[in-house]
Amino acid sequence: MSSFVSWKSSGAALAALGTLAGAAAPLIYTIPVAAQQTNFSDIGVNYWARPFIQRLAAENIIDGFPDGSFRPNQPVSRAQFAVILQKAFNRPAIYAARTFSDVPANYWAHGAIQNAYRTGFLTVYPNGEFLPDHGILREQALVSLTNGLNFNATGSVSNILNTYRDQDQIPDYALAPIAAATQQNIVVNYPNVDLLNPHRVITRAEVAAFVHQAMVAEGQLPRIAADSAANNYIAGYRDRSSQNSSLRVNSGAVLNLRYPRSAGDTGDIVVAPGQTLVMALEVANPVKNDRGQTLIPVGSNVQGRIVPVNIQGSDVHAAKFVADRLTVGNQSYEIQAESDPVAARQDVNHDDVQGTLVTAAAQSILGDLLGSRSLGNVVGEVITASDNTTSQDAVIVIDPDQLDLRVMNAFEVMFTQ
Repeated sequence: MSSFVSWKSSGAALAALGTLAGAAAPLIYTIPVAAQQTNFSDIGVNYWARPFIQRLAAENIIDGFPDGSFRPNQPVSRAQFAVILQKAFNRPAIYAARTFSDVPANYWAHGAIQNAYRTGFLTVYPNGEFLPDHGILREQALVSLTNGLNFNATGSVSNILNTYRDQDQIPDYALAPIAAATQQNIVVNYPNVDLLNPHRVITRAEVAAFVHQAMVAEGQLPRIAADSAANNYIAGYRDRSSQNSSLRVNSGAVLNLRYPRSAGDTGDIVVAPGQTLVMALEVANPVKNDRGQTLIPVGSNVQGRIVPVNIQGSDVHAAKFVADRLTVGNQSYEIQAESDPVAARQDVNHDDVQGTLVTAAAQSILGDLLGSRSLGNVVGEVITASDNTTSQDAVIVIDPDQLDLRVMNAFEVMFTQ
């Protein structure tokens, strides 16, 4: 098979691919630098790949250059692709680490290359080389993504690939993976949606489009807006765009939560018993149905409240998170979901509240529990909350990452197939 996948093809196919890879001359690249920017000087408002590039830049998966440009037409090397894969996908290792004859330990992308190999996205050439500076063909990038994410085609591969005028240029090893990528809406072809150009070296803009769509298929990102012109270049999108349907999120479904990415790494939330705190969190893992369709993607916004819980027959005070609204892309839904109660506790120490978000009432209680009224260097930001606190000498420490919401009543979400 190609340099991106396990070598399962016949000897003749391997020989042909080896000749192709060996004939490809190394390309010269400029390495981008980390940049917290989503607008680039050479990506205009109407640029075809703008939505893909901006989304990945916002997620810190791709970067621009010091001069403010993105250089969308610059080719991408195998090493650069490995770095993007490492940032975009958190997959378990399926292979042990290995040594590549042309990737020394001090090579700038050594760690990303090892990760891409161990997780099944990229592999070695028959002679033990990785060829980190060689450009990636579009076909290889698609095979890499479908193999690394374990996507498989359903139905006739030939019928799926009929969408491309140049399907006869797709090598045998890539037929099924590219069919799978097509079904998952990963393939993006500009300017002609029905021309795959499998043998052309992929550009930075095209990598952004492929990886974005793969993350959408994985449920890691929401789809781009339905009215975006970029949809015109997603293979198969026009055949499916009118097939909007609603899918059911069943009662009992679980939503894992986290702080919004925009908030960065934030600590626990400390409230006083009896308080109510309005806040928004986001979905940490995609919610899928039994057919593998993503119902609620990662990053969907969950609005709700931390509310008191009365436990009958007990002096223990507690709180839980109750959600009443979910926003997925441009759609908003009323929901009923709640977490398990979190009990108040008195056994807190300085480490428990280091860097937390704490309400003013909880800060006062913490002063008594910790024997110090000066907590400015212990707790983080003091937040406001509706104050109906009890006299209990305890606080409720809530870790958003541990707030698994259970859906109480089933609801429907819109799904574009």
